[in-house]
Amino acid sequence: MVRCGLVTYGYQVRVEFGLRTYSSAESAMKAVALVRQLLGSTRTDRALQKMRQMMVDDKRSGVPQIGIVITDGQSDNRTATRVEAEAAHQAGITMFAVGVGKHVDDKELGSIASQKDFRFNVESFNGLETIRKILTTRACDVESKNDQTTETVPPQNDQTTTPTPTQNVTG
Repeated sequence: MVRCGLVTYGYQVRVEFGLRTYSSAESAMKAVALVRQLLGSTRTDRALQKMRQMMVDDKRSGVPQIGIVITDGQSDNRTATRVEAEAAHQAGITMFAVGVGKHVDDKELGSIASQKDFRFNVESFNGLETIRKILTTRACDVESKNDQTTETVPPQNDQTTTPTPTQNVTG
């Protein structure tokens, strides 16, 4: 059984649905289709904190925890975002980071993503569909590795170096 939750954020953080709200992928996808983007600031740090809290509260032994952050801008508080991303990594959450548009900070995506190949850039929200398959495959690979061991996937970011460019996908 797969559980998913959705948090949207701008200045405020809104839990659209929790990890136990839907019992099928179909019902969760219908709910996702109804979500509207929050406008205003970009408080990625607050969203990461809420996501981590939700996952810690619903942690199941031997089950991978995966977070996917989608942002169309730079966080209003880059330091707090980096701190919250590190807290998620330390909690054993494997993080993917997706930047949408031209105003995304690649270094910030690098601080969020658990591995270099878990970062993506697309030109627009329509471009998210172009990375859906590869993102799904990589998330499932995390799950497969977890089935072979109970250890969590450690973050592989080196915060002291400049991250390599994200995978740019047009669409």
